Amino acid sequence: MSTIIIRPEKLSHQQLDKLLALGWFRMGQLIFTCHYIFFDKTCYSPMWLRLQLEGYEMSKSLRKINRKNRAAFQVSVQKAVIDKEKNNLFLRHKKRFKGYKSATLQQTLLDQEEHNIYDTYEVTVYDGDLLIAASFFDVGENSTTSIMGIFDPDYSKFSLGLFTMLVEIEYGIATGRDFYYPGYFVPKYPLFDYKLRLGKMEYLYAKDRAWYSFEKFKNNKTPIFELRKKLKSLKKTLKEAGVETKILNYPLFDKGSFDGSPQLIQSPLFLSIKQTNKTHVIVDYDAIKNKYRLFICKRYPGHLFNSWINILEPFSKRNTCFDYLSAESNDLGIYSKEADIAKLAIAFSTSK
Repeated sequence: MSTIIIRPEKLSHQQLDKLLALGWFRMGQLIFTCHYIFFDKTCYSPMWLRLQLEGYEMSKSLRKINRKNRAAFQVSVQKAVIDKEKNNLFLRHKKRFKGYKSATLQQTLLDQEEHNIYDTYEVTVYDGDLLIAASFFDVGENSTTSIMGIFDPDYSKFSLGLFTMLVEIEYGIATGRDFYYPGYFVPKYPLFDYKLRLGKMEYLYAKDRAWYSFEKFKNNKTPIFELRKKLKSLKKTLKEAGVETKILNYPLFDKGSFDGSPQLIQSPLFLSIKQTNKTHVIVDYDAIKNKYRLFICKRYPGHLFNSWINILEPFSKRNTCFDYLSAESNDLGIYSKEADIAKLAIAFSTSK
């Protein structure tokens, strides 16, 4: 599965450590892991990051940010409390971003619940009596993980988002933790590149779930790179055989993870082979297991699900599947070789 989401009733420090080491990340009271994510109508592969705290040293530029802000503002770390002051700052901060955003800080961190299953701390930064930045991070037994940071847009020149992460790192070192998890960065999508400034990062390689020095990272080893390459190659092979196909975005690929449906197609891109009013024959590629899969899917118009209209709205029907697709597992259509899946796709393209 390309996206897995669970909602634990409780989570110990040790359990959080294990999940973080496997590339999981908190979202509200959920915790999830994924191989694909859409930004600006394009699919990417998020790469999970980790910073080893033993022997950690800030770069010269980070030391400057840390020193200046600590001298200019009042900084503290304590157990997290969601209040009106922080929510007002959240509302100011979120105006910087387009697209869907949670209505409140409470909704973002707790899904409007009163009980928090995570052990969450906060960094607060004040300029006199004015709260100008806050960040929230969870603690495990031997690790901490950054959840979110917010700051007053009027103080953008102070790099407060980066600064609060430095404070979180210092807290982890002071309390004897081994690792700091800042979430993910997204190759080819620079919005998250600032995290790479924090220090000598490790990244989680999707196929073997092992951590490697970021110096070894290669974009052509990401799941989305492999997925696109395989689908383009199969499309070319089928065209040479006289079968016209189309690679489609599928922005609803992870929605079955929220409602528990195991039948939802979980590939963000697939090769469309044949469509009827009720069915859609597709081929996708599992970039983790190196397998092609053919599915005969049932089609349900995505616009019927009101909560998903905003997800579909930015996309063009020219290169996007707007349906909710479901299919039973199909062991007959799983192959490791392109030639084998091509034969099957050709057969289904001409069948009635």
